[in-house]
Amino acid sequence: MLNNIKTLQNDRGFTIVELLIVIVIIAILAAITIVAYTNISTRAADSAYSADANSIQKVAEVYYTENGSYPISAANFAAASTAKLPANIIVAPTTGTVTNAVATTSCGTVGTQTWAVCTSGSTKTYSIKVNAPCSATVGINIYYPQTVAGGALQTAKAGAGC
Repeated sequence: MLNNIKTLQNDRGFTIVELLIVIVIIAILAAITIVAYTNISTRAADSAYSADANSIQKVAEVYYTENGSYPISAANFAAASTAKLPANIIVAPTTGTVTNAVATTSCGTVGTQTWAVCTSGSTKTYSIKVNAPCSATVGINIYYPQTVAGGALQTAKAGAGC
């Protein structure tokens, strides 16, 4: 019996310091994971913007081959017979100075918009520049944002661009 009591006195749990050290290590690992995930999702969004702009560019080039001019309106893009834009992509010509902005409201206000992309649900509307020095025979600029590596406004050109 006496041996059992001595054994119980020698059995100890973790100290509060040991538990705090383990909690701090877990918190550091969680913080690293969250930062890595945020960076990955930002790069994925940038890749999606780039892929969408390339799709718009290809449809514009096909339209030029079929019609001898570049599409200068959303209706022209819709009228392309061989190549079509993906269902969730819309183009919006602008005369405004496009910035590296992604808007989430007022996607319907087009013509002088300054956003590069406007998202509404799963639909993305991309700004394109078709005014001077661009024209239907010269080319168009398709704008898309980039948030990684400085966040500069990117441009995909169909034809000579602007």
